[in-house]
Amino acid sequence: MANPDGSVHVRYSPNGNIYAVPEAKVPTDVKEHEWSGWFASDESGSITFGDSLGRMFHGYQDSIQEQGISRLRLHKPNELPKTAWPVIFTALLQDNVNSSALVTQNPTLLLADPADGVYVPILCVYEREGMYPKMFMANDTETGAATLMSNEPEVIARITGEKVKRCGTMSLTNWRTGQEVPEE
Repeated sequence: MANPDGSVHVRYSPNGNIYAVPEAKVPTDVKEHEWSGWFASDESGSITFGDSLGRMFHGYQDSIQEQGISRLRLHKPNELPKTAWPVIFTALLQDNVNSSALVTQNPTLLLADPADGVYVPILCVYEREGMYPKMFMANDTETGAATLMSNEPEVIARITGEKVKRCGTMSLTNWRTGQEVPEE
């Protein structure tokens, strides 16, 4: 998963955080031997549900309901926090450019939950130097980023962990063209 031009890739950490890392900052010898950009998906690539370590994506239902934002994390199913709410990345196909039997454009990835909630991936850059930008999720494209950037004590304590410099929606794709377009 990455931004459409492939310059920034989504990577996971052993601590369960999800980061967006510029490919130019990852040494070539490291890229060849590390798997932190490998994610588990269904056969079609339409649904990405976790990482290559058997952990699943989740947000926190209480923070989404209260503030419209949440951390986006990975945990093994038997280690999920009590307030965790499972989410998946799902491919959004544009009808106007994918009208044939097969998808010809790269899909856009959004997050979805079991209760039909849809969320946008948000990327926040931290004030502290040396910290990679971290991924979050929001139920609104404008207020989600603004709430994360507020640096309110409660947002820092429950969501971001420390002050952020800027946040915004992050367009993601998995480059999985060739999927069948479902008939209506």
